[in-house]
Amino acid sequence: MQINMLELPMGRVPYFELGNRTDSESVHFTGANGFPAGSYLEFLAGLSEDYFVSAADCRGAWEDPIKPSKQFGFSQLADDLIQVIESQYHQPIIGMGHSFGAHVSLIAAIKRPELFSRLVLLDPASLPNSWLDIVYRRLPQPMVDKLVPMIKQTRQRKRVWASKEEFIEKYREHRTFQHFTESSLRNYAEYGLAKKSTGDFHLVFDPDWESHIFGQVHFVWKNLKKVTLPTLFIRAQHSYLYSSEDFQRLNSELSGQVAGIELSDAYHMFPLEKPEASLDIIRTWLARTR
Repeated sequence: MQINMLELPMGRVPYFELGNRTDSESVHFTGANGFPAGSYLEFLAGLSEDYFVSAADCRGAWEDPIKPSKQFGFSQLADDLIQVIESQYHQPIIGMGHSFGAHVSLIAAIKRPELFSRLVLLDPASLPNSWLDIVYRRLPQPMVDKLVPMIKQTRQRKRVWASKEEFIEKYREHRTFQHFTESSLRNYAEYGLAKKSTGDFHLVFDPDWESHIFGQVHFVWKNLKKVTLPTLFIRAQHSYLYSSEDFQRLNSELSGQVAGIELSDAYHMFPLEKPEASLDIIRTWLARTR
């Protein structure tokens, strides 16, 4: 697969395309925080059998990204996504994202609904409730780090590896990755590491950006209430973000535009763990709402 570069005013954005643009509806995909889009190649290759697919990396994986500032949150990342979509398409597309990428796609669709025909949100990143959303913004950073341990842990990630195989063997048994398909794990290593002139491999997605993004998460349902497009929301049965009961209750309060489905025996990273089961649900819903 060839990684191309979009030359946009805000930077050089890595992206790739799969499928036939002329004969198919188009999908633009945005991945989870810390995962370059190529990590999803197995999942997206299956999707490209029926749709033209493009996927672009967020700022954390751009060439020479600026350092994140406290003011740069999901709204600004959605603006980045809007510019990417505007540069690639001249008709409404299906917006699709996983985790952080799902929430940012949702915000982009609220800001610019004319750019989208439908939304597919795969376990979108969220705080567990609305009151924490208010408190979270007012806490000093050290306290936020304690509330969300992965912020500090991400900042301290090992950034340099001797080889991709070393990286794969280290992460194979890690809790986040232990359910990945072998293909998805290897795609994460292939597109998540870049070989340097020194011969070693560096993380493509800057851990400083990854850590910053974890600290910017909002309560997703406050934005879901604003959506005006047909939207599919898939929750993993074992998602750590929100309980099944909260998922059912909060979705019942939304307009009929949002269809909520739970993927059984699945974890938060399910597009990389159960690509075919994920695609079965997505294809069925997209065919029904065409």
